[in-house]
Amino acid sequence: MEGFNKTLNRLLVPSLPLTAWIFFSTVFAYGSLCYSPHKALFTIIFAVIFIVSVWGVLNRYRHLIFKGKARFFSIAVILILLTSIFFIINRNIYTRYNSTSLPQSLENFYVAVDEVEKKRYTLELHCFLDQGKDSSMITLFYNGSSSFVKGDRLMVLKRVNKLTTGYDSYRLRGIHYVSYVDDEDFLIIDKSQTNLRDMIREYIKSTALKIFPEKTASVVLSIFTGNQSYIKKETRLKFRDAGALHILAASGLHVAIIAGIPAFLFFIFSRNIVLLISALTVGFYLFVTDAPISLVRATIMYSLFVFQIFIHRKVNSFNTLMITAAIVLLIFPWEIFSIGFQLSFGATLGIILFSDRYGSTAGSLPLFIRNTLAMTLSAQLFTTPIILFHLNQINTISVISNLFIIPAASFFMYSAFFALLVGQVPFISIVTGVFADYSYKLLEKLVEIFSSFNMNFFISEGYIIILSLFTLSLLPLIPVKTISRLKFAPVVISFALMTFYLKGNLSANNPEGVIKIGSSLIEYSMNNSRSISLDIKSTEDIQPLLDRLRALNGNFTSMRVKNLSYPNLRACKILSSEFPIVQCSFCAVPDITNTFKSLLKVLDREGISLKFEIGEN
Repeated sequence: MEGFNKTLNRLLVPSLPLTAWIFFSTVFAYGSLCYSPHKALFTIIFAVIFIVSVWGVLNRYRHLIFKGKARFFSIAVILILLTSIFFIINRNIYTRYNSTSLPQSLENFYVAVDEVEKKRYTLELHCFLDQGKDSSMITLFYNGSSSFVKGDRLMVLKRVNKLTTGYDSYRLRGIHYVSYVDDEDFLIIDKSQTNLRDMIREYIKSTALKIFPEKTASVVLSIFTGNQSYIKKETRLKFRDAGALHILAASGLHVAIIAGIPAFLFFIFSRNIVLLISALTVGFYLFVTDAPISLVRATIMYSLFVFQIFIHRKVNSFNTLMITAAIVLLIFPWEIFSIGFQLSFGATLGIILFSDRYGSTAGSLPLFIRNTLAMTLSAQLFTTPIILFHLNQINTISVISNLFIIPAASFFMYSAFFALLVGQVPFISIVTGVFADYSYKLLEKLVEIFSSFNMNFFISEGYIIILSLFTLSLLPLIPVKTISRLKFAPVVISFALMTFYLKGNLSANNPEGVIKIGSSLIEYSMNNSRSISLDIKSTEDIQPLLDRLRALNGNFTSMRVKNLSYPNLRACKILSSEFPIVQCSFCAVPDITNTFKSLLKVLDREGISLKFEIGEN
C-alpha cells in the first residue's frame, strides 16, 4: 500500500483538476455542436475525474488553504477562473465550427496558403479565405507537380460547395470548404519566398539522397522531417507487422534520442548549458518537421522538464504531462479526437503511472531489458484499447520485438544524424553514410524477422475476449504480496493466450469465400493466388466490408475490380495502400474521371501494375 499511496500523492497535483476541467469543457463544447454517444460518455467521465481530483487535491493541500475570508476569496477566484475557461473554450470552438455567415459555394476566389502537408498521395494545402482575414479555412487536395510554400496566394477557378452534415472532422477545425484541384483549377497569383524551414528540409533531403541508398534515405527523411510519405509501402507494412511502426513516426522516442545528442557532443560543459542546448535542439527538430501532435507533446514536456531543473524544482512527470495536455488542447482543441493525440498522451501516461511497478516485477532481468519491457508494457495499457477502438488491430509480438528494435533504431538515428551533419564534407560523409546504412540494414533485418511471425492481427469480433485476456497483464500492478510473487508470469500468459486465440480464429477462416453486405460483395482467395475481387455498389458498404476483409489477415497480392463505380474505385484505393498488392485488374474500359485519375496515381505510387480484362465478368 505504501507504493500505492506514493503514486496517489504524485497524481494529486493542482494541474490535474485544471486539465480535467479543460478536457471536460472541450468535449462538452464539441458534444453540444455535434452530439454522439461517445462524446456524451466522455463528457461524464471527465466531469467525474474533475470532481474526484478537486476533492483529492483539496484534501492533500488542506493545510495550505486559507482560513476565514481569504478562503471564500480564493474559492471565488477559482470559480471565476474555471467559468472563464469554460466559456472561452466553448466560444472559440463555436466560432470555429459555425458557418452560417459563409456562402453556400465559392467560385473564382482567392486563398492564402497557410500550411502545406505532404501526404502519401497528395499535397494538402490548408488555406485561409480572403488572404487570412476570415477565420474560415479551405483545404485543397492537389496531385500535380507544382510546389507551394506558406504565404503563396492562389486564385481558385472551380466551384466549391460548403461542407454540410457528415464532415465534422473538418468543421471542428474551422475548415468549411474542401476540394480536389488539378493544375487547371487554380492560378498562382503571388509566390512567396522559400522560408528557412523549407530550406533546411531541402538540405536534409538533398544530403540524404546523396549519401544514403534510396531505401535508407527514405527512412532518414521520414524520421528527420516527420513526413511518412517518403516511406515505401513494403517498409511500412513490415514495421507495422513487427509492432514497431512508431519508429517511423516522429514522436517522444525521437525527442529522447535527439535530446541525448548534445550530451554526447558537449560533455565538457556544465549540466545546465547542455540541457539548454538540448532543449534548443529539440525545438529545432520540431521546427523542421511537420509538427505531428505526438512531437508537439514531447517537445513541450521536455521544455518544461528543463525549465523545472533550471528553477531548482522537483520534477513531477505527471504534473508536466497534465500541463502539456492543457496547453495542447487550448491551442488545438480538435486534437482531442485524433488518434495521434490519444496514443501519445495515453502511452506517456501509462509509462509515468506503471513503468516502475512493471520494472520491479522483472527484477531478475538485466536493467536494460527490465526498463524496456516495463516501458513497452506500461505504454500499451492505454494504447491497446485506443488502437482496438480506432483501427481494430492488436500486435502481440511488440513487447518482445521492441527489446531489439528500439536499441537498433536509436543507433541508426544517431549514426544518420552525424552523417547528415557532415554530409557536405568529402570522404567523411561517405564513411558516415556507409556506417549509417549498415546500421539501418541491421534494423531492417530485425524488423523482417519479427514481422515474419505474422502476429499483427486485424479483428472484427471477439473484442471482449481479447480485452479480458489483455487484462491479465495488469496483475503485476496489484500491490498484493500473493500476486507479486507471480512476477512477470501473468504478462507472458496474457500475450500467449491472446496469440493462441487470434491464431486459432485465423485457422478457422475459409481459404476462399465471399464477404457480402446488401448488394455489395468482396470475393477472396488466400490460396496461391492470394487475390480479392471487388464489386461494391454503395459507399456505406465500404467500411464494414473492408473491416471484415482485414480481419482475415491475408497478404493479398492481386486485386480485381469488377465495376468502375465510385465506391469500388474508392475501396480499391484504400486496399492498394494497406495490402502488398502488386497487380490490379479492371473488367471494363474506364472513363477518365478525376476519381480514376486519382486511383492511377495511387497505383503508380505503390508500384502496382495494371491489367485490363475487357469482356470478363
